[in-house]
Amino acid sequence: MFSPTYRTCEVDGCDNKHYSRGYCQKHYARWKRRGPEGLDIAPRALKPCLVDGCDKVASPRGLCHGHYQRLRRGSALGDTALTVSKTDKCVVDGCDAVQTPRTNLCKAHLKRLRRSGVIQPEKPIRRVNGSGSLHHGYLYIPVRRDERHLANGRETIQEHRLVMARHLGRPLTPDESVHHINGDRLDNGLENLELWVRHQPPGQRVEDLLRFARELLQRYGNEVAM
Repeated sequence: MFSPTYRTCEVDGCDNKHYSRGYCQKHYARWKRRGPEGLDIAPRALKPCLVDGCDKVASPRGLCHGHYQRLRRGSALGDTALTVSKTDKCVVDGCDAVQTPRTNLCKAHLKRLRRSGVIQPEKPIRRVNGSGSLHHGYLYIPVRRDERHLANGRETIQEHRLVMARHLGRPLTPDESVHHINGDRLDNGLENLELWVRHQPPGQRVEDLLRFARELLQRYGNEVAM
């Protein structure tokens, strides 16, 4: 049975990664709010916003964030919908993406403008079908709540690491990396992935090599070879 090498939460029955003071991020937040005696108290049940027809989650004030901001501004709460979906296309020639709220640019071109001051209309935008986002060539995808134990509690993770974690049935350790065999970082099928261990012992001393070999056998001895 694989046991994670990272430190876990000290609360009984919690296998989440350690965050601070012996607790994971969830239990640390409870400790800050309620003290040690409140660690086992579940969070309050989520309630809908008090405005008729609004199904968004309410804050402790009874209103969702959007309606609370209207209340602060002195605007009427229920006159119009909170968000109005825009259907107009981006004004950049050849771009068929939808404009973002309060601008005439799509999300990608607006990000370019804010980052460099230049829209670069001649530079194509790389699109990814489905949910997720690209960063340094890797696809980051949202993690379902029932799979977050495979991502050490994270809500977003690189797709290739999640595919490998699903295959192994456990989260990957910090010194493990997933290699793309054909070099395509968007080809995240299991047949194109290999599990690598990045850290190696320094030098070639016999005791270092033996220690490293024992660590590998302890970690992977009961797992099927990739």
